[in-house]
Amino acid sequence: MRRNEALVFYLMTLPALLGLVGYWGGPIIASIGLSLFKYNALNPPEWAGLANFKQLTTDNAFPKVIKATLYYVIGSVPLSTATAFLLAALLNQKVIGIYTFRALFYIPAVVSTVAVAIIWIWVYHPAFGLLNTALAGIGITGPEWLGSTQWAMPAMIIMSCWGVGTSMIIFLAGFQGIPEHLYEAAVIDGANWWQKFTNVTIPMMTPIIFFLAVVNAIAAFQSFPFFYIMTGGGPGLTTMVMPLYLYRKAFDQLYFGYASAIGLVLFLMILLTTILQFWGARRWVYYESSTGGM
Repeated sequence: MRRNEALVFYLMTLPALLGLVGYWGGPIIASIGLSLFKYNALNPPEWAGLANFKQLTTDNAFPKVIKATLYYVIGSVPLSTATAFLLAALLNQKVIGIYTFRALFYIPAVVSTVAVAIIWIWVYHPAFGLLNTALAGIGITGPEWLGSTQWAMPAMIIMSCWGVGTSMIIFLAGFQGIPEHLYEAAVIDGANWWQKFTNVTIPMMTPIIFFLAVVNAIAAFQSFPFFYIMTGGGPGLTTMVMPLYLYRKAFDQLYFGYASAIGLVLFLMILLTTILQFWGARRWVYYESSTGGM
């Protein structure tokens, strides 16, 4: 019976596995191979060996691109994850109309990317944008935001909180999965609401926090549409993240081999970040079946 169940399992998952390998594995292998050639789609590929990777070390823009990418990841991932966590905690309350509030906070996550980008362009407009108008109401002169080398990336990081609806729903499911008897035991021990939150809620939520931190970091490294629509990588190179830089090299300048090398570096950065997250998780992620840590 077990052998039959295993056979059914593999037969059922085979189409998805083949699609995954073909959709992801094929392009990844092709990109690695293409990074060893000079290719502009107009002429046959020319063998270049590691020349594309050597060019990365002499590309004056590339260090700025890496800096902008890390700036965005380090800024947006903790902020968006914390925002989703706090929203889920608020939406876990038993109040009238709570289902309506949950829907309202989730809707932004499914709105068209182009529409959201255009909305935020207007919000950040220096002359009559909603944000600067609000700041002017309390006597503060707002910056140019997307037109400022100092404020463009912070503006994009703030905007990243717009789509936290999916993370919020996952956190909400986690909150509702915490056993009620743990809170009852904490009350018997004389714990107040803050002690229950820090000693029961947060430890029980650490696996979900870890999962979303990994997923959100991978997504942040691959952020492209908002930067393409809202800033185009400017002003200067302050918001030129790696996916956008890769796009410019590949489809604007037709340096497909060089763009593939950039993509491989981006893949290695994501891989290294994920490994470091898993390594650090052993120190703070709690699983109920264990005594602590991983």
